[in-house]
Amino acid sequence: MSISVRRAASGDIHGLNTAEQMWVITGTADENEALEALCDDAPMTIPKLTGYLVRKDVQVEAVFIDPARPERCSWRGRAIYQSPDVTSWHFSTRKTLGSKSIRGSTRAGTMHVKRSLSTVGAYGTGATAGDNDGFIGLKPTSEGGVDIEGADMVTRGCDFQVLAVYATGSYPSLGAIYALSGCTNSGPVTITDSETGLTISAAIGELLYHGGDFGDKRDDGGLEWLHHFSMSPNATGLIIGDITGIAKKGWEYLWARHREEPNETLGLLAPKAVAAYVERMYPSASFAPLGLT
Repeated sequence: MSISVRRAASGDIHGLNTAEQMWVITGTADENEALEALCDDAPMTIPKLTGYLVRKDVQVEAVFIDPARPERCSWRGRAIYQSPDVTSWHFSTRKTLGSKSIRGSTRAGTMHVKRSLSTVGAYGTGATAGDNDGFIGLKPTSEGGVDIEGADMVTRGCDFQVLAVYATGSYPSLGAIYALSGCTNSGPVTITDSETGLTISAAIGELLYHGGDFGDKRDDGGLEWLHHFSMSPNATGLIIGDITGIAKKGWEYLWARHREEPNETLGLLAPKAVAAYVERMYPSASFAPLGLT
């Protein structure tokens, strides 16, 4: 007899941003089989008045079990839904012990910059436009100095989460995870999704760990941790004005010291970069205690 999954006649719960659907599973005495069948049949999203809800979790509870007669066995299933949220725990299926699952986003962010990578065009009226040293929107002030207007630009970014299922005896230390929160990686890191094979590789200093969320101990002894990371690429060969060969790791901060010098062509005191500094903003540490590589 095959496993049967159907909606229960009653028991559904609907809230403003949450919902629960009740299901009936028959045809198996194995809890994992019942859970997998519910994962396959319960929809990943359900509509609401405005928008939709995303499946967060699925659960099964035994109603009647007879291992000798699996066709007589019955389970009560529950599918739990909530509003979409990048931090919500809604992986599509129950994950196996020792597995790692990755999800995330490379949606770009924005940053305000006052200097371009390079000036590719300069046009004047009756005279040369002058060298602005890459600064954007130079404006003289009433005090005889200069204001730099700058501009907003799109910047690369990558935020991702790793759901790791630790078996009994391999649980990570809560103290170690707490200590690593707000740290960058002191060694190369490679994390591979156990199902898709998707691999994220980061050089030293490119990952920032934001900490993790953990749930209850599972019936198979597993403990699920949802780890949160951001990635920023390392950079070399950066140029600020006449200063070249600048290198920085992903989460280090680069700034320049300037002095104002007369620029006869522009007719104002223009800033001139005289030194560049790279500052370490976060402590670095080995991510080995997370058990993800």
